[in-house]
Amino acid sequence: MLILASILLSRATNTNDSFSSIPDTLFSSSFPRDADLTPPCPRQRIEIIWTCVSTILAASWVSVHPNIPDAQESKIKKTLRRIELMIWAILTPELIILWALRQWYSARLMEREFADFEDIELEPLTRKILRMLKELGYQLRLRRDKPLKPETSCWTRTHGFFLQMGGFMLRDEGEGKNNRVLGWESLKEYYKQRRLDLSDITEDRINDHSKADGFAKGLALLQMFWFITQCVARLFDKNLILTELELATAALAVLSFAMYLLWWNKPFNAGLPITITLLPAGSIGTSLPIPDAVNPNIPHVQPVESMHSSSGHCADETIPSNLHLRQSSSVNPPASRLGSAKDSNVALAPQPGSQGAHPGAHPVLGSQPTDRPPLLRPTTKSDKSSDGVQWWFLLLRIKEMINGYVGTDPFDVPGDSAVTSVPSFYAVSVDSNAAVLQMLLTSFSAAALFGSIHCIGWSSKIVFTSHAASLAWRIASAAITASPVVWWLGAIFGYAYSTTQDGSVLGRMFDDLSSLCSYASAATIPVYIIARLTLLVLAFLELRHVPPGALANIHWANVLPFIH
Repeated sequence: MLILASILLSRATNTNDSFSSIPDTLFSSSFPRDADLTPPCPRQRIEIIWTCVSTILAASWVSVHPNIPDAQESKIKKTLRRIELMIWAILTPELIILWALRQWYSARLMEREFADFEDIELEPLTRKILRMLKELGYQLRLRRDKPLKPETSCWTRTHGFFLQMGGFMLRDEGEGKNNRVLGWESLKEYYKQRRLDLSDITEDRINDHSKADGFAKGLALLQMFWFITQCVARLFDKNLILTELELATAALAVLSFAMYLLWWNKPFNAGLPITITLLPAGSIGTSLPIPDAVNPNIPHVQPVESMHSSSGHCADETIPSNLHLRQSSSVNPPASRLGSAKDSNVALAPQPGSQGAHPGAHPVLGSQPTDRPPLLRPTTKSDKSSDGVQWWFLLLRIKEMINGYVGTDPFDVPGDSAVTSVPSFYAVSVDSNAAVLQMLLTSFSAAALFGSIHCIGWSSKIVFTSHAASLAWRIASAAITASPVVWWLGAIFGYAYSTTQDGSVLGRMFDDLSSLCSYASAATIPVYIIARLTLLVLAFLELRHVPPGALANIHWANVLPFIH
């Protein structure tokens, strides 16, 4: 290196020496970006595919934070569940965002409820002021002339996410019952009775179960941000062309940012839950050893995931009978995840006090019938419907991701069954239709943004091999952009109808509009899926003939060599 440097310096300082006869081509750079700054560095077709595939994996496999699987599931079944989540994240990322929104909202609500529960003896105004000061970052210490509680627990948003993952297993050694998933309502009731010791369940301990830390998540975010930056640069460069695959990947990466932000405090790919021992009644201050995970040698009941829709707690058996249970009257839970109640071994058990709901109380599908079926309760039989995939599997899975329970989860009630895992798209029920409406509108807005990014393919920066391919891209991108608008209207009219009085003129009008949008929304679902598949197929098929401008690279694309 020193000899070569001396030769170059000698040529620059003295051109009449013995080295001046060396031809200039010997020292010319073999890299076009160093020799000539005008033409960008060429890239290969395989490089385009690899960059897009790696970004798609980061946006679908890494960004989706799955719930904890059942301890008795095989590795193959766990892998298949992850692959299913990845496919849903690629085909319908807006539904994954809706699931993340539901979990994020419930985790935030649980954090606030637990903070208020710790200060339950304070006045309501004092609790409100205290919560406002905590949100501003202040630490308010109240001194009372009464003995402090034996144990104080800090419930964070990470705890709320971990609970919704099925991360807390309840062990009742007194009655010899099987371990079961601990639901939020059951946790609050037992904690109120001082029968749960949560002092050892710290945020660090929960994060220890996560397979990714903040650095790994930040690296994945950098991967997607760097890819989006390059796509934007190619759009505004008159000498460069953006391929269809890069455009579709950029749209998916944009929505993955929302997934990462919503699930930032959720442990990633946790494999085992934490077992909490139920203390005997009246054992205040008693602390029993808490195992780190569920003992696989203990017999567990198979999960009854087929009868869950988008929500489902375990049936807690030891909650006192005087516990007040609110009956949800605004949600019609789906019959099954894979099939009918008969095929899924689901027992229909009417709940006491349940009544017909308002027809338009659910803001998803608008008008709903008043003669709702009774709430579903799990049985100890395993799911048998997975032996054959019914033709309505896709619609039921979509309904599972969309429909959330308003009020108390129908599975977090006293019963004679135990659930050892939560459904794939589970989230704790929300407390109001207004919150459901906000989450739906946010998710549908993300879907419209996803489609509008694909509409960039209408511009001259995207070159198609034929007019038919260009026309198919335009129709498909318009379909996935217009469909969320119909869903928007259905959600708004359904919520508006739920707030009107029965029999009023305005109520009947909203009822008709809600019903119309419900049918239109149901018709757009298969169209949306076909359009998404069309865009994916076209994105790969158009790589058969890549124009020269698409093979030209950006000069600064390799500034970060470890980001592909």
